[in-house]
Amino acid sequence: MDTSKQYKVMSDYPLIQDKTPSRKNIHFFYNKKRGHVYQSFGRRDDFSVWLPMQHEIQELMPGCRCGVCLTNGLHNFVDNNIDGFFDTGIEGQVEKFWLCYYMHEKHKLIWKNNKWLSIQSLDSEPQ
Repeated sequence: MDTSKQYKVMSDYPLIQDKTPSRKNIHFFYNKKRGHVYQSFGRRDDFSVWLPMQHEIQELMPGCRCGVCLTNGLHNFVDNNIDGFFDTGIEGQVEKFWLCYYMHEKHKLIWKNNKWLSIQSLDSEPQ
């Protein structure tokens, strides 16, 4: 489970937090006020950020969610964007790659300069 500072910042975004799962299973959260990670059936307060695990991100993916489609999709995404990952400092746990893949496929956003940016806004940036 990724509990790095970068993953906490990446996860603290409305399009991700709006998908916090139901209270029937235990999930990981980060309390911004107290600075600790905890497991719970749900948020304890307004300072808590859901930290999605790999399987939870996979459940959010659009389209086919079978193992082959998910694995091939992630592989192609990482392969096509590997230079961008090094530019943004994304490394470490696999949850970051899955989160980037989900945000790209579902919301057309990419992680750059420590924030989620629209692909369209990047297309219009001067080179």
